[in-house]
Amino acid sequence: MKASHIFFSTALVTGLLISCEPTIEPPVDMGYNYFPIDTGRYYIYDVDSIFIDCPTYNDTTHYQVKEYYESTFIDASNNPAIRIERYYRSDSTQSWLTMTPDVWFLNRNTTRLEKVEENLRFVKMTYPVDMDYSWNGNAYNVLPAQDYYYQGQDVALNNGIYQFDSTLTVVQYQDTNQIQYYYFTETYARNVGMVRKQEYDIETLMVDTNACGPWPYTGLQWYQVPKLLRIQKGTIVNYKIIDYGFE
Repeated sequence: MKASHIFFSTALVTGLLISCEPTIEPPVDMGYNYFPIDTGRYYIYDVDSIFIDCPTYNDTTHYQVKEYYESTFIDASNNPAIRIERYYRSDSTQSWLTMTPDVWFLNRNTTRLEKVEENLRFVKMTYPVDMDYSWNGNAYNVLPAQDYYYQGQDVALNNGIYQFDSTLTVVQYQDTNQIQYYYFTETYARNVGMVRKQEYDIETLMVDTNACGPWPYTGLQWYQVPKLLRIQKGTIVNYKIIDYGFE
């Protein structure tokens, strides 16, 4: 009997000790690694810019843009920042030329990532990543308020050059109707950064089948044709990453 009591008491004490141990929760995935900010990083993008003003004008310009995270510094608000150097060239056979002298840089704190582009500060991301949350991307600049929101977290993306297993898209502006189409997004890959940028700034969609010359869609009314196939006036800009790393 004594042995049974000893065994029972030992088991009870052991159980109490185990039950009193704190529960270790897994760390919260804030989403910081969708947009790494280490110095020395570089990104090279193919950029296609299309301007349409039918029936008289349709022009496509192709060039390349490079962003390089050059150094850290303390900005005017006394916050640490990453200085960004930007370059462009017409294609890979040409030398890089320095872009606008306006300052571009990054700031990040625990709740948001801000990027200054041509002296305008944008709130690019908020943390933790929350698919049900939206924020004013123009909160710290002079532009009208604009709601940003997340779309498509951890989505695989193949751009024909790279396969990214986990991407996140930020929709910066979306407003479409039967005569206009506005859609601005940036897509980020974990441990890489921005891998795609899309800007659809379509001022006028055709609702008159004679607006841009002979109507090419036989048997279809204008509302039966996808919007991006009946652009009358507007601009499309697409960035696609073709190289990245450290230097």
